Parts: sequence; structure tokens; C-alpha cells
Amino acid sequence: MDYGTISKKTLEAVLKFKYSGGPGKVEGYYRELSLGVHVNVEPSLFFTRVSTLPATSTRQCHLLLDIFNPTEHELTVSAKNNQDLVLHASECQRMAIQVDRFDFESLPQAEQQTLHFSSPKQLQEERQLAHGCQISSKLGICWSIISFCFLL
Repeated sequence: MDYGTISKKTLEAVLKFKYSGGPGKVEGYYRELSLGVHVNVEPSLFFTRVSTLPATSTRQCHLLLDIFNPTEHELTVSAKNNQDLVLHASECQRMAIQVDRFDFESLPQAEQQTLHFSSPKQLQEERQLAHGCQISSKLGICWSIISFCFLL
């Protein structure tokens, strides 16, 4: 996969500061400083492949996630009831998570849901988003870039 084609978000802002001190403050004088900030926001993690394997219990399965770290920093990936996975810069590793089987058809469907969307494509995208949120809540996957973590 070409990760260079993934959409990036650019944020721009102007920070304005007013400051004063000493005799000028008493007289009501102050200085203003405006600072332009330009930030490129890029993904810090990609799931490049997802597959499943049966578990010893028929009510569970192993979800296999191939995870790629496109950053220049080491990061840690965690999931519910799982060991942490450390990914070095530009590294890809597989994470196995044992999960309860889940039937997407069992998701409650709102009767008015089909009326809300103007096209079948919109309805499909909304269902995919709902499925993604359901998976996310069950797995509890989170990650942190180690070089930006501070111990208090």
C-alpha cells in the first residue's frame, strides 16, 4: 500500500499574545505579538491487514491485526486484556487479540434509518461506521508515541 496517498489534514491558526510589565503596565501600555502556526496532521498508525483464526472456544476467535507505524518515533499499541506491542519507526508487526465472536447482523437497525439516507452508498457507509465503532469499543485499542509521554 502506498501510504503517501493517505489524506493529511493541515491546520492553521494565529496565536495572539498581549503582555506588559513594569512601569508600562501601570500606565496601561502593553505589547501584542501575533504568531502564525501551521500544523500538518498525519496518521500515526495503519491497520494494513485484518484476519481471524478460530480459538479453542467456539464463542471466541483470534483477531489478527497487521499494524504499521509510519512515524519516525517508537510507539506502543495496547488492547483490552492484551500485552502491549512496541513498534519502532517504519515497522510493521502482527497483533493477535482474543475476542468474543460478534454478529454484525445483530446490530439494531433503526426503521427510519433507510429514510434518512438519500442513497444506498450513504447507508452502507453509515453501517460501516457503526460496525467500526462497535469493533473499536470491544477491542479498546489505543496507542501512544513513547517519545511524547511524560512521567509525573
